[in-house]
Amino acid sequence: MQIAITTGEASGDKVAGELARRLKDLLPDARIWGVGGTAMSAAGVDVLVDTSRFGAIGVGGVLPLLPKILGARRQVFAAMRERRPDVLVAIDAGAFHYGFGPFTGLCPWVRKELPETRILSWMPPGSWRKKLAGSSLGACTDAVSSPFRWNATELQRHGVNATFTGHPLLDFVKSDITDALAKSRWGLDMNRPVVALLPGSREQELAELLPVMLDAAYQMAERVPGVQFLLGLAPTIDRERVQNFVLDAHKRAQTRALHSDDVQQNTAGPVLTPVHVTAGASRGNTPSQPWHLERSTRNTHMLPLVIVEDSTFDVLKMADVAVCVSGTVTLEAAILGTPMVIVYRLPKSGVWQYKLMKKRLPAHIGLPNLIAGEQICPELLQDDANADRIAAETVMLLLDPEWLFRMKEGLRGVRDALGEPGAIQRTAELVVALGNGRRK
Repeated sequence: MQIAITTGEASGDKVAGELARRLKDLLPDARIWGVGGTAMSAAGVDVLVDTSRFGAIGVGGVLPLLPKILGARRQVFAAMRERRPDVLVAIDAGAFHYGFGPFTGLCPWVRKELPETRILSWMPPGSWRKKLAGSSLGACTDAVSSPFRWNATELQRHGVNATFTGHPLLDFVKSDITDALAKSRWGLDMNRPVVALLPGSREQELAELLPVMLDAAYQMAERVPGVQFLLGLAPTIDRERVQNFVLDAHKRAQTRALHSDDVQQNTAGPVLTPVHVTAGASRGNTPSQPWHLERSTRNTHMLPLVIVEDSTFDVLKMADVAVCVSGTVTLEAAILGTPMVIVYRLPKSGVWQYKLMKKRLPAHIGLPNLIAGEQICPELLQDDANADRIAAETVMLLLDPEWLFRMKEGLRGVRDALGEPGAIQRTAELVVALGNGRRK
C-alpha cells in the first residue's frame, strides 16, 4: 500500500511523524512518503518537500514565499500523478490542501485527477468552530478525522463522513522532567518563580514577538524578585538568530538602566555563562548548550535566562506561567495545566489584513479560550501585545494564586474536552480501512 502524508506547520509535522510510526506497525510493508519536516523524516517517511520553513503570517508574509510554495506544489502534484497513492492523508494546512485564491488545493486536485485515491482529512481547518454554515470537505474527501466532538457532529450534519477521534496532542504532550533534573540541566531554583517564553515556530513570529517578550522579561525581573526565564525554541528556529535577539534586548535594557536616576553608569557588556545541556537536542545527535544572560550593569537585577531547544513540554511543565504565541503551543500548555498569557502580532505587511478581518474574527483567538467558549487566559493582540502589557498580565498571574488556581481549573475543562488519548492510533486505523477499501 502507498500512503502519502502532507502537512505544512511544525505542529502538523510532529503529528504526521507519530502517525507514520503507527502505520508502520499496522502495515510493515507500506510505502509512506509525503510533505513535511524533520519529525516525518525521523519516522522513516520519504519526505519529498521539506515545508518546515514555509510557515508565514498573513498575506504579506506568504507573498515572499510564494515562488517556493508554488514550486513545491508542482513537485507534489507531479509525484501524486506518478506514484498514485492508495491514500492521501491531508493534515491541517488549509490553503495548501483546499486552495487559496486562484490556486486549486491538493485535495480537490487529487479528487479530480486521481479519483481512485482515497483522501482522509485530519484536523481540518477551523475545526474548533462550534457551528458551521456549510462545508466543502464532503466534495474533496472520503473521510475526516476530527479532533473535536462538536466539529464531527457539525460536519456530519452537512453530509461529511466525519469521525471524532480525539485530539492527537493527548498522545504525546507529556513530560517526565523533575525539579531535580530542571536544576541540573538548566540551573533552576524551584523555590523561585519560573516564566516560559514561547515565541512560536515561524521566523515572522519570532521577529515580531521575541523582542517584546524579552523586553517584558526585564520588566518582570524588576517587579518580581528572583523570577527565572526559560526561552523555549521550536526545531524550525535558528538558535544563533535568537541569541542575537537576546543580546539586542540586553542592550536596550542597559540603555534604559543608564538613563535611570537610581542606577550608576556602567557600560560593561553582558556575561554569557554556559550551563548544563538541554533535555533534547534538535540538531543531529549533539546536545546543544543553553546559556544565561546576566545584566552586568551595577545595582540592577540579573536576568536569569536559559535558551532550551526542542523541549517545549519540559519547559511548560517547569513554568509557573507561560507567555505563548497563539497557536498549537497554547493547547500543549492547556494539556499540561500551565497558566498562560496568549500573544499575537501580525507584521506591518499584515496589519491591513487584520483591520479588514477584525470584525469577522471570533471573540477569542487562543485555542483554550475558543474551546472553552470563554476567556480563561488573557489575550493580547496587535498593539496590545507590547512589553508593558505582557509584563503586567504575567506579573498579576505570578502574584495572584487565586487567579492561577481558577485558570488551572478552566484549563482542566479544556483538557477534558479533547477526548481520550489514542487519536493517532484511531486515525491510523481509518487510513488502513480507506486503503483496503480502495483496493477492493
